Amino acid sequence: MNSLVELGKNFKGEVKSKESVVPFFKIFTVLDPNHVNWKIVHEPSYDELKYNIVDFITKIIHVTKVVPDIEKIFRDKRKEKIDEIKAEF
Repeated sequence: MNSLVELGKNFKGEVKSKESVVPFFKIFTVLDPNHVNWKIVHEPSYDELKYNIVDFITKIIHVTKVVPDIEKIFRDKRKEKIDEIKAEF
């Protein structure tokens, strides 16, 4: 995935071709042969999956909070360079 826009499209299911779909996680559901009533087991468990999704979203939010700060830094440095060039003339 190359951008947050593509990530959002994957979450919403708006991906145009199936080849570009990248799964975020996989859940394996099996019947437990050791259980008398053939209990269904999910791997990872619901709690593990929930934790991983929350952790992933927290990291995405952190990254997107940093991006505006970087833009301001570049804008300020650009302005300094333009002012420096204007001063030479």
